Amino acid sequence: MALDTPALCGVVGVSAALVLVRPTWRVVRYPVTAVHELGHLVMALLCGGRTGRVRIRADTSGLTTWRTGRQGRGRAGITALSGPAMPPLVGAGCAAAFAADRAVLGVVGLAVLIGIIALVVRNVWGLVVCAALGAVCWWGWHDGNASAQVLMLASATVLCLGGVRAVTEEMTALAPGGRRDTQVAAAALWLPPALWGTALLAWALAWTGWATWQVAATL
Repeated sequence: MALDTPALCGVVGVSAALVLVRPTWRVVRYPVTAVHELGHLVMALLCGGRTGRVRIRADTSGLTTWRTGRQGRGRAGITALSGPAMPPLVGAGCAAAFAADRAVLGVVGLAVLIGIIALVVRNVWGLVVCAALGAVCWWGWHDGNASAQVLMLASATVLCLGGVRAVTEEMTALAPGGRRDTQVAAAALWLPPALWGTALLAWALAWTGWATWQVAATL
C-alpha cells in the first residue's frame, strides 16, 4: 500500500531536517560518505585502475585510494569527481524505486551497494557503519512494503540533500595545497576547483530536482 500524503510529507520533512540540522547531519552523513566512497571505487575500476583502501572515519569523512596505472590524468580527475557525484545519483534511484512502487527491490539494491562497500572497507569503524546500514536495509526488506517505501523515501531525501550539502561544504573549505576531490580533479584536468565544485553542485541539484518530481508525481 502506498504512503498517504501526510505520511509522505512527514518522512521527507524529517529526513530533510536530519540533513539540515548540524548535530543530526553528523549522523546521517555516514551513508552519504559511504556512497561517496563507492563512487570513487566504481569509477576507478571502470577506468581500469585498482583501489588501494577504503576508509570511513568516525568524524564522517572518508578516504579511498586508487591507482589509475597508465590510464592518464583525465581518468584520475574523473575518478576524483565521481565520489561527490554518486550520492545524489543513488538518491534519485531510490526516488525512482519509490515512485515505481518497487521499494522492496530498491532496498535490495541498496543492500547490494552496502555489501560492496563492506568488502573493500579497511577499518573497523567503516565496518561498523556498513553493519548499521545493512541492518537498516534488513529492516526495510523484512518489515514489508510500507517500511521499504519509508526507507526509499528517506534514503532519497538524505542522499540527494546530503549530496548537495557535502558539495557545498567542500566548496567553502577549500584551502591552498589541499587534497579535496575538486582539487585533485583540478590538478588532473587543468580547471580550477571552484569550477568543478560548481559543476558538482549543479549535478546534485539537478538530480535532487528530478527525484522531487518523481516523488511528487505519486501524490
